[in-house]
Amino acid sequence: MFTTVDKAIVAVIGAVVFFVSEYTDIEPDFVTEELIQSVSAVLTAILVYIVPNKA
Repeated sequence: MFTTVDKAIVAVIGAVVFFVSEYTDIEPDFVTEELIQSVSAVLTAILVYIVPNKA
């Protein structure tokens, strides 16, 4: 990808999404906080797996 810390960048973005959903009231009416947290955790894990390691 772009740098040697791509996996860390993806993990930080996932953590930011989690903390925003946990500590703010930004939440659509049709989605629960637990669903947002679960989806962000699963997507973070998948994206960290997909991003290749740098040698």
